[in-house]
Amino acid sequence: MATFLIESYWVGVVQEEAGHAVDELRRADVTPLASFLVPSEETVFVLVEASSPAAVFRAARHARIPADRVSSVVELASESGPLR
Repeated sequence: MATFLIESYWVGVVQEEAGHAVDELRRADVTPLASFLVPSEETVFVLVEASSPAAVFRAARHARIPADRVSSVVELASESGPLR
């Protein structure tokens, strides 16, 4: 499994709708790790584990998340270890 970031520029999105959509990702072979809503920008970011970018796009369609971009990401660590 690899880690990906979904970027969604989602006009009119509200917290409840975005939260429900992120929950729906679990039903489509994608594991959400974290999600963030920037209300003032109408933007949702979702960090997920999946087998491929294509799997992420499929899952986003299933969850009705308008995935504008899916990027492969790696976790950064500080000198003392992972940031989490």
